[in-house]
Amino acid sequence: MTWRMIGKPILTADLTAPIGVSQKFSKPSGGMIVTGAQVGVILYNDPAFTSLSARIYSDSAGSPKVLLATSTNSYTKAELLEVEDHALKFTGFSFNSVPLQSGVSYHLVLFPSGYTGTDASHIAWRMSYPDPQYQTGLTLDAAHADNHHLEFSLLGKSLGATE
Repeated sequence: MTWRMIGKPILTADLTAPIGVSQKFSKPSGGMIVTGAQVGVILYNDPAFTSLSARIYSDSAGSPKVLLATSTNSYTKAELLEVEDHALKFTGFSFNSVPLQSGVSYHLVLFPSGYTGTDASHIAWRMSYPDPQYQTGLTLDAAHADNHHLEFSLLGKSLGATE
């Protein structure tokens, strides 16, 4: 039995400026304190890397610009792959209370250290297809799957919220 997962491969060149794989997002109303992110991570054909973390960047003309925060935790290849050469993991990353402003764009980036990513063996960020969370303006068929958002959820609290 085989399975398929649609993801955006992260190649080695994608990790240097300009960063090639990121998900742009903004908080439309009210600010937010981000304390974590949940990301759909695909490991294809036993990629070579030391650890995987997440980063938040500011936006400049639609691309990541300034590093604002790096996750306080990371995962080794052994923790993500376990025993198989391929894996899909919904992976949680923690952040030290990152304040985000309303109406400002940011980028979430997966960052593998010690990484060599190729077409034949890589980390990919799961695309939100066939189960898109954000359907506005999307054609919901496999031919257009690469236009879907990358799978992630932010964790935290809205500014001004009480505990």
